[in-house]
Amino acid sequence: MKELIHAHCTNQTQLALKTDAAQAYEFEQRASRETIMRLSGELNKHQKEKEVALSKALKAEEELQRFQAIYEQSEGRACLLSDRVKQLTVALQTARTEADERERKLTLLLDSAPGTKSQQCASEATDSHACLVTEVRSLSKEDIQAIHTFLNNINRWLEQLDGKSLPEILSFTWERIQELMEMVETRRMQVQELQEKVAQMNSSNSKARENEHYTRERIEQLEIQRATDGTTIDGLRQERNQLVDLICKLALAAKFEEPIEQSDYEILGETLLVRINQLQQGDTEKQAKQRLQISRLQRELHQAKERSESMELQISIMRRRLSEAQEHRFQTTTPASHTPTTLAASEKERNRLAKQLQQTREDADKLREEIVLLKARLLESSHDKLTQISHSKALRTAQTRLDELSRTYDEQKQNNRKMQLELEHYKKRYSTETGKLQEQIEQLQQELKSTTESLEASRRSEEQLLDFRALLARHLGLDCEHLSVPDYEILVQVDRLVAAHQAEVNNFITTEKALQMVHNNYKAAHGDFPHQ
Repeated sequence: MKELIHAHCTNQTQLALKTDAAQAYEFEQRASRETIMRLSGELNKHQKEKEVALSKALKAEEELQRFQAIYEQSEGRACLLSDRVKQLTVALQTARTEADERERKLTLLLDSAPGTKSQQCASEATDSHACLVTEVRSLSKEDIQAIHTFLNNINRWLEQLDGKSLPEILSFTWERIQELMEMVETRRMQVQELQEKVAQMNSSNSKARENEHYTRERIEQLEIQRATDGTTIDGLRQERNQLVDLICKLALAAKFEEPIEQSDYEILGETLLVRINQLQQGDTEKQAKQRLQISRLQRELHQAKERSESMELQISIMRRRLSEAQEHRFQTTTPASHTPTTLAASEKERNRLAKQLQQTREDADKLREEIVLLKARLLESSHDKLTQISHSKALRTAQTRLDELSRTYDEQKQNNRKMQLELEHYKKRYSTETGKLQEQIEQLQQELKSTTESLEASRRSEEQLLDFRALLARHLGLDCEHLSVPDYEILVQVDRLVAAHQAEVNNFITTEKALQMVHNNYKAAHGDFPHQ
């Protein structure tokens, strides 16, 4: 029993240690839960930032598509303009050649020629019974009376009904002692079961520690992943800054009216689209004006051709007339009255022809100036085409960069989803394991409480029985202070005592009966005894 008590104390200390370990495990689990919540919050924050970056990338992709469509339209229109300008230049060259020919013809007549001018992310309880043979001493009446009172007290303690004889009381106490020993044995078995459960708890705690170690490693991996996500986010921010710089360059190339620093970069794309539409409308207006001007120049050129043709006819007529007049003057003789009039008419005709020649030269100069202006406009349109080509290259590089960003974003999104699923799986696993451990701890606490109560009751009953045994051994004259006395010696002494007591009782009863018979006989013979 002492070993059982010692084992019980060790179990209590182990239970206290286990409760402390469970509390420490709960504290660590709470801390890990808080770190997981913090990490999940940061992951959600990074996910929101990535969603914002994705939305901006989608907007930029839409803007790039719009720019590409506008660029394709402008390329087509530029091709049409270049074809029309070529046609006009050809027509102007032909007109110029014709004008040069006419000029040469007129120079032959007038002998004068003007110049021209041209111009970017536990227990065995070992019951050792040693036999001690002691001498039986004779008992006095006081000892017998004390044993009798002791047996009565034991009878009351065992809740036995009164009116039984002493052998029955002793047999009942012996049965009760055996029952208590069996109860102690069952309690010992329960303690062993509890020890097995404690061993299971130790194994479960070791598993929980392993799981906790795994979660810590996983948290470290997640922190490393968060650091890599931070680097990828920094890369995305740098790419966003590059995209903003590209938008600013596009705004400068589009001749944006408002200052770029004061405008919001999210609204700048829309304003750039509006500005490009305005520039496109301005280009269409310029093209319309150029078409009108070209048509006007074509009309003027046609009129100039007609005028030049008419002038050629007139010049030919005048030449013919002049030749005829000269022939007629040399062949015939004219009167003196007709010569001044013919000279005046020829002078007027000469002056009129000189004025027409001057007018044709002025028209030729105007046509040359229009040709120079058209060439300058053609150079401006080619410069605009080069700027559009450079913008298209920048847009293509931005498109490829946006595609790479979208792919990296999709990969990061998949990694984040996997991490979130793993976190949810670990949270569910930890919650189920903690619930099971809590239930097992509560069951073990209840079982331990019941076993401690039963052990305490058995300990009290065992102490009372041991006190009764020691008292009985002392009354029987056995030395039980230093050496253990076997139970059968106590039983033999008790049986002898009971037999002696029974014999004395029988002798007392027989003597009492004999005295009663003597008294009755004396009373019948002599009457009553005198009173004393």
